[in-house]
Amino acid sequence: MAHKYPNILIHIVFSTKNRRDLIPNERHTLLWKYLAGIGRNHKIPVLAAGGTANHVHVLVALPTDLMRRTSPVAKEEPEFPSQLHGP
Repeated sequence: MAHKYPNILIHIVFSTKNRRDLIPNERHTLLWKYLAGIGRNHKIPVLAAGGTANHVHVLVALPTDLMRRTSPVAKEEPEFPSQLHGP
């Protein structure tokens, strides 16, 4: 019997408006810890976080149970996708 182990990694990049240098170097470590905490609160592993004064990179692993966690939301709003496009 074959076993499946999905390993889906997502690279997220946030940028400051107009790529202005607004993130001071002394705040970088605090910002990376903050992003890791957000991931931990949502049970999404943050594998790496970094960046510069004008952008942030975050590498996360998509949880294997994501569909199980989101399916109750989809069941509550079965008409939601059609509402995006209007009548």
